[in-house]
Amino acid sequence: MSQEVNFRAVTFSDVYVNDNTTWTFAEFTDDSGLTATVEITSGDHTVETIKLLSEAVVFFKGKTIMKDSSTQTLLGYTDYDLQKNRAAATAISALRTATTDLLSQKTGKSLATFLGGRNPGDVLLYANINRHLYGGERTPEAFAEAASLAVSRGFKTIKCAPFDEVHSGLSEDENLSSAEIGLDRISSVRHAIGPDIDLLIDCHGRFHLNSAKIVASKLVKSNVAWFEEPVEPTEHPDQLISIRDSIDLLVAGGESVYGSTSFKSLVIHRALDIIMPDVKYCGGVSQAYDAGLDALSLGANVSLHSPSGPVSLMHSAHVTAAIDNDLTLEHAVYEADWRSELIDPFETISDGKIALGNSSGTGIKLNKPILQKYGRQWSP
Repeated sequence: MSQEVNFRAVTFSDVYVNDNTTWTFAEFTDDSGLTATVEITSGDHTVETIKLLSEAVVFFKGKTIMKDSSTQTLLGYTDYDLQKNRAAATAISALRTATTDLLSQKTGKSLATFLGGRNPGDVLLYANINRHLYGGERTPEAFAEAASLAVSRGFKTIKCAPFDEVHSGLSEDENLSSAEIGLDRISSVRHAIGPDIDLLIDCHGRFHLNSAKIVASKLVKSNVAWFEEPVEPTEHPDQLISIRDSIDLLVAGGESVYGSTSFKSLVIHRALDIIMPDVKYCGGVSQAYDAGLDALSLGANVSLHSPSGPVSLMHSAHVTAAIDNDLTLEHAVYEADWRSELIDPFETISDGKIALGNSSGTGIKLNKPILQKYGRQWSP
């Protein structure tokens, strides 16, 4: 089979999960009849992303694509453009991932091996309990209960985002006083899961420079394994460098970063110990893979950001398998009890691991009966 891609059509789907979550997908069809499904969930930017992808497929009809980066080049976007435009970054990331997935199918290789890694097997996951808690109780006790549930189901690492009341519009002093309930949530989780489970803390860029340093010093008492995005890396890289140099915790982040070159810069300038590319926004699976290898070569580490649906988790798991490093992959647990059935074959997660199988590409498609039950599908 010819190892090139000729986009023929795109079909969109969205799936209502709960009042806080809707997953959106794009299924690309190649002239050969092969399909690649990617996730394009991007919050308020999703509608614009769909528009851009609809226009892009029309643009690419009759054009031959030999490598995923050509989609970005032919559409005239630079990495700088895409860092400033979330909808465009999501659209280009989707096109690049779809291209890589289709090319891997045409070679008969799994996505992980096509990227350059090992044959996929099981990939270790950590449990992000935060989305499970949205819309419900956010008490320290609720955090502890959710964490305990994840541990009981085999997860060895837990992540939470406990600082709801903190935001960057507050003063430094207000940041610190507002963080107290978040610290109580963390203490409650640590008490519930015991000393042997790793605990990761996500701050969603809510802190200022000095308040981040003070909170980090308090987190050491709870034996926290990493401190994620106390400030937003693309907006405040200098602050992040200062925070990292001043605290005794590993600093993780980069979920909004586009392009492997940008990740490499953050590592070189000592802003991050652990980079977190998101395949939906970073330029797709190939850029996540390249960024991960660069980070490892420079003495940093990589753990992909993946708090969304089963399609992006599967793409992220193949990248993780290809990189073959020692950190686990993010999984947003317990948002929907039918989640595993949304893809075919079903998502298989047990004892904190996801099974990848040996199909070419990722080997997955949307499961139409579940899609029809909880969502909708349409063509532009």
